[in-house]
Amino acid sequence: MTEVNSDTQSQSINVTTNGELELPIVEVLAGRTFVTGKSGSGKSNTASVIIEELLNQQFPVLIVEECHEYIQQQIDAAKQVENVTPRYVTGVVKLILQNGGRVTRREVTDDVGIKSAGNIGKAMKALSDQGVVELSGAGDQQTADFAFKSVQKQYESETIMESVGLN
Repeated sequence: MTEVNSDTQSQSINVTTNGELELPIVEVLAGRTFVTGKSGSGKSNTASVIIEELLNQQFPVLIVEECHEYIQQQIDAAKQVENVTPRYVTGVVKLILQNGGRVTRREVTDDVGIKSAGNIGKAMKALSDQGVVELSGAGDQQTADFAFKSVQKQYESETIMESVGLN
């Protein structure tokens, strides 16, 4: 038996004969719970077990999850598009972040140090096709900026598809 101490009281965590933990859920998880760890460490599995148990006992659950991993996957997918140079995709994303918003094709071309804006246009289109950026205009004055609403909608759609086993 392990003791968990809080400001107001001490609660026990029991280990059953088959090695499972029994937690005093209300006392341990009251308020906010944060599940963290490196990639592949079992965060999603741990969180899903905790959430399932809480829901089975009629406790309300609110899940807040950032979608930065999803965005990175979309950026990586844009880098894999045929005839697209990965460093130009990175250049577009980097400059949008540095500028705090919209950038022109010419600005990215100058920033990465090349003469022709055509390949930057391909990188911008690849990012747009992945739903990462929104494009407007044409030629050297074509602009790109993050498509936050589009990314969120795609992420939510894919998350729902995964949760019902369609992905």
